[in-house]
Amino acid sequence: MVGPRCGCGSVGNSRRGVITHTGGLSVTAASMSLALTGHATHIRTRVLTAVLGLSGTNLGRIPLFVLGAATAQAGCAATAQAGCAATAQFTLDPAAPRALTAGFGAPT
Repeated sequence: MVGPRCGCGSVGNSRRGVITHTGGLSVTAASMSLALTGHATHIRTRVLTAVLGLSGTNLGRIPLFVLGAATAQAGCAATAQAGCAATAQFTLDPAAPRALTAGFGAPT
């Protein structure tokens, strides 16, 4: 098994209530490969989604995580500043394991 590999990039601007992200995550086992790309955070629902690819086949967009509250680093303003960070809570969306299991063709 190879991975996971994360090519996590910068976060794009919010447009229509969605923050898009660059990069992705890929995992390879034997002849199968799984890729999660095209990440998007939906601000209203607080759900992070990604496009699921399995061995080169696009299986569509799936929900991955439900994002919780975020806490800013001490001394950082509420707006983004260089060198500042935030800690956020997140949980696995209930649909994510089902989608990944179905993608690999495993029984549910």
